[in-house]
Amino acid sequence: MRFWIVLFVCGSSLGAYADVIRLADGQVISGKIQSCQGGEIVVAPPATAPVLVKVADVASGEGVDIERCLGGPTPSRDAVGGRWYGAQILLAELASLGLGPVGAWTNTGSLALVGAFGVLFSPAIIHGIHGNWGRAAGSAGIHVGLGLAGAFLGAAVGSGSNDDDEGLRAAGGAVIGLIASQIVATTIDVASFAYEDPPPRVSMGVLFRETAPDRRGQRAAPAGLSLTLRF
Repeated sequence: MRFWIVLFVCGSSLGAYADVIRLADGQVISGKIQSCQGGEIVVAPPATAPVLVKVADVASGEGVDIERCLGGPTPSRDAVGGRWYGAQILLAELASLGLGPVGAWTNTGSLALVGAFGVLFSPAIIHGIHGNWGRAAGSAGIHVGLGLAGAFLGAAVGSGSNDDDEGLRAAGGAVIGLIASQIVATTIDVASFAYEDPPPRVSMGVLFRETAPDRRGQRAAPAGLSLTLRF
């Protein structure tokens, strides 16, 4: 009778501390969450080797540790696809745009030049701060390319009439075309590029199991390791 009471208490304790992970393919893994970082979860089921699971493969989870890892019962967008930092780009673009009128109002050409530089290259700088150098180059190309195209198109439309104000209209058209092109470029940027790198779809992990005493009880022998390749 005492044995059954001890077994029930142990079983209840294990169940209370075990997290449940349900994968998208229908598999269910229950165990202790050992780590959760880089889009990967290491879970240790009872009496078996630790298992490496990708967050992108998880459909839902139950338990304090797994829900903290996923950002809730189901994986959040940040956990699967990377954190969105588009708000930083929008703020930088708005601040850069504001420098243009301020420079014109104070008759400070250098301030307006800094604003124009920020409009074109501040998104690329923010991508670089987040370590996305490839997206930084793509962002700079989009902003500069669309900016040149918009300025030339706006200048051409504004200089259609032959009068004394043709130059002023061309300059105004170029400014309008530049601003419109940057709105389009920034929309593309924040919608498609402004995400931290998601976890890679291919990863390899080596998990070392804890050492355990051999049958003779004289020394501790490694219980082995497991090599996991996830696609």
